[in-house]
Amino acid sequence: MCDKCPELDKAIERYRRVISFIGDAATVSEAKKLLADMLAQKALLHPEK
Repeated sequence: MCDKCPELDKAIERYRRVISFIGDAATVSEAKKLLADMLAQKALLHPEK
């Protein structure tokens, strides 16, 4: 695991919670975009996974 992974994991979990618990469509839409970005960043750091 690299130095950025814990930070990315926290952000990923935060966006997943927002998506689960917030009912506002605009907020959920933005959270999904941010979640996808965080997952893409993590995939770039560890392409073999």
